[in-house]
Amino acid sequence: MATSNYNSETGVAAEAPAGIVGTLGLKTDIFVAQLVNFLIILLVLWRWAYKPLIKVLEDREARIKKGLEDADSVAVRLSDIEKEHAAVLRTAREEASQVIKEAHGLGEIKREEMLAKSRDEISKLVTDARKKIAEERQEAADQLKKEISALVITTAEMVLSEKIDAKKDFALMDKAVKKAKK
Repeated sequence: MATSNYNSETGVAAEAPAGIVGTLGLKTDIFVAQLVNFLIILLVLWRWAYKPLIKVLEDREARIKKGLEDADSVAVRLSDIEKEHAAVLRTAREEASQVIKEAHGLGEIKREEMLAKSRDEISKLVTDARKKIAEERQEAADQLKKEISALVITTAEMVLSEKIDAKKDFALMDKAVKKAKK
């Protein structure tokens, strides 16, 4: 049985070509036109869509790769900086500890010097005070001797100027003692 194709434009049934193309119901001239159209669209898409899209993807891949490499180098650098930071902190702590020890040592030496100086000053003050006390004691003793001598002379003058009897002798002595107390 032969198949006929109906052409809606002309209203006439067309005879189908024979062979594989005919069996599939394809018209050669339309097929060739669609194939040319497809190839033109493929070329246009290839040229203005696919290539720029591939280029954008490749650029993005390169940026991502560079970003990962930069991140790795930054991580390595950060690790190095952290090690340097730790070393600097350790050195600073050791130096600070040494400075504190030296300051304590110097403070102890200064304290000892000040204590020695204070002891020397106290010793000097005590010695000076003892000398002054001895001098004042000597002055007081000399003053007392002068007063006693004066009293003895006064008493002797009184006794010699008057005739002495027991009552007068006692009264003169009492008078001399009262005078000495003043």
